[in-house]
Amino acid sequence: MAKILIIGTGGVGTIAGLSLTQHGNEVTFVVRSNFEELKKTGYNIESCDHGDQTNWKPHRMVNSVQEAIANDKNYDYVLVAMKALPDVFSTADIIRPVVESSPNVAIVLFQNGLNIEEPIVKAFPNNVCVSGVSMIGSTNLGAGEIHQAEPDYVKIGYFDNGSDKAPQEKRAKEFVQAYGPKFAHYVDDVVYHRWRKLLYNATFNTICSITRMDSGRLWLNGVSDSLIRPAMGEIRAIAKADGHILTEEDEDYMIDSDGEVYYKPSMLVDVEKGNLMEMEVILKAPLDVAKKYNVPTPILSVVYELLKCLQFQLKEAKGMVELPEKLERKSALH
Repeated sequence: MAKILIIGTGGVGTIAGLSLTQHGNEVTFVVRSNFEELKKTGYNIESCDHGDQTNWKPHRMVNSVQEAIANDKNYDYVLVAMKALPDVFSTADIIRPVVESSPNVAIVLFQNGLNIEEPIVKAFPNNVCVSGVSMIGSTNLGAGEIHQAEPDYVKIGYFDNGSDKAPQEKRAKEFVQAYGPKFAHYVDDVVYHRWRKLLYNATFNTICSITRMDSGRLWLNGVSDSLIRPAMGEIRAIAKADGHILTEEDEDYMIDSDGEVYYKPSMLVDVEKGNLMEMEVILKAPLDVAKKYNVPTPILSVVYELLKCLQFQLKEAKGMVELPEKLERKSALH
């Protein structure tokens, strides 16, 4: 039985906790929003994998990382399923108290995006970093209401920290067993699978957010072929320059991945809730790789600039932006 701390208990983190609990592990949730209510009533989960779960709770729920490590509490794994927002906060800083209290803890990242492991490995070079690429369709509807419409399937591997590879592989494979082989699968090249998921996240996730339309309505309007697929072609070109080959079949899979449902990708759900978007790790990171290799990205570059405007609006609504009283515009034409 593994002792696992989960930080980020939305649609992905809650289902991960449910699966880990059902496979005999001791799971602790760090719950920041609606803590008192959820501690009393638990989660109401509608899951295509696990059925309906009413008032479900993990073994333990705490309100902060500091409470999680109180009384010398140790963990085998700390699983991070919160949004990756490096322009707002540092994931490494959030989990640092856990790593300091549990020196042998393995860090598991169930987050979107590219190169999210690098700051973790830099901050904690002696800890195994396990990277998980989840293709689940699960949404936190608010106040502990979780709806999982698409099956949970996670590709899991280690992100090389430069030490002996055997112990890193061992910890990653042990986590697969803890999660359940039905829902998790070990892969040798987890970075490739992050690139592959970007075929969806850097295109559908971003463009749905800008247009405020779900993936089904984009498809009905022909956007899947006129805009999404060409944008996927740019991701494929960047990945190829970085040494990872994605195919037209991968494109077709992602185009059809939402099936017959009118699915709202996670970034669109965030925008509708007024939450910040993971645009830096989902789109800026691959664009940085494109710049490194001089790969042209006319579509994705425009999408990113539009997302910057949308993110600005979200930050302004949260009081994170202080506007100057007067604008001092300087134009090259005057």
